[in-house]
Amino acid sequence: EKKAAAIKAALVKAGALKENDEDESDSDSDPADGMDDEAMFGIDKLLGRAFKSQREDINRKKNLVRATRDFKFRVLSLLELYAKCQPASPYLPGAALPLLGAMQDALVAGTPQSAALAERIGGVLTKSVCHAKDLPTGAGAEPVDAESIAGELKLAIRAAAKPAGAGGDAKGFAKPATAVAMYLLRVLEAVSRMEKKSGEDEASPDAVSAYRDALEAFRTNKRCRIKAPFFQSAFERHPPLAAALLPELAALLNAGADKESSRGEYLRAEGAKLLTNALSLGRRRSPAVGVAASTHRAVIGSALAAAVRAPCRNNAARAETAKLAVQCMEALGRLSPDAPLSTVLDADDILGAVTKQFAVPGMPPKGVSALTRACTLLGKVAPEAVPGEPKEPKESKENKGDKKKGGKKEGGKGEKRKGPDGAKEKGGKKKKAKKTKKAA
Repeated sequence: EKKAAAIKAALVKAGALKENDEDESDSDSDPADGMDDEAMFGIDKLLGRAFKSQREDINRKKNLVRATRDFKFRVLSLLELYAKCQPASPYLPGAALPLLGAMQDALVAGTPQSAALAERIGGVLTKSVCHAKDLPTGAGAEPVDAESIAGELKLAIRAAAKPAGAGGDAKGFAKPATAVAMYLLRVLEAVSRMEKKSGEDEASPDAVSAYRDALEAFRTNKRCRIKAPFFQSAFERHPPLAAALLPELAALLNAGADKESSRGEYLRAEGAKLLTNALSLGRRRSPAVGVAASTHRAVIGSALAAAVRAPCRNNAARAETAKLAVQCMEALGRLSPDAPLSTVLDADDILGAVTKQFAVPGMPPKGVSALTRACTLLGKVAPEAVPGEPKEPKESKENKGDKKKGGKKEGGKGEKRKGPDGAKEKGGKKKKAKKTKKAA
């Protein structure tokens, strides 16, 4: 007990230990007062051993963290080499989603070492694992069957839409997440055709279900991290998927069409872009798009009229939405080149929407010309747009300077009245009289 008390006293003196309030109240004396030099030197040796052991523990932990990090980098190098040498391996589809989760965890950590690890994982995903073009061997059976790949695709889309913590806002997360989803979609389409769940020009039902849920999350959830390029890349590589989702794309044009909102303006603009790009795939590249557009033309026409009719807070957004809606009409018309556009769309409905939009003052010239062209394509005469309030011309700098000079009070700072004629002089300097007048 005496030895423990002496060690405690030495630790307190060294500042390595704080006394409890109870100990301070119980005893006011210092246990080290009655110790000689030899006892103190013995305690110093014990303290040195304790601090050395503590430093060794800290260094051991640092070395363990460093060794773990180096081990992860070596594993990633081996996985990258394996993906390049065995692009048809049946284990690659199952490795994509765990790697994406590991990247997300590294981004959440927020340390420089974890950021470097996340960057390395993203490179392995985009350039090696998801870049494999060969169909995995043994497709159609475990672990590469349609059911398992569809489940992984939904989880990948969910990770891209709602990443946890700082991973969602990290700059480099969107590209690997899109690459994983595209890779799993490609494998799922191939496996579905092998299992005869879908034809050559048909999208996989599991893929349609996964991307329909993603579009719904994009439309309804304001915090969804998925953007339009995520869907655009999928539609360009898999046109039958775009054909199957035309009604959902048209639903984006109806988003917030009953009231003014910035969110509604954004969704309508993005929906018009996606729908235009989907319709632009054309009958030559994907006959399914033309068939689906003909089947759902009433839904598409109604959505276009709603987008044109919708109120907007920003006049620039009004013009941009009008321009995108007309581009969508032109893409729809190119799918049926032999039939006039008035037979594909409800011309009276579109004309009514244009009339309502033109009744609101302030439509920019770009929007006026776009909606006028829409009426011309439909064989209708566009109404007159109500002009906005004229803007007051901006004053030039010279006029502002003159106003400021004219607005100064007489006798103010820097101005003095000199002479009988009341002339002003600035800075206290006297104004020189004209010598010619005195000479005359």
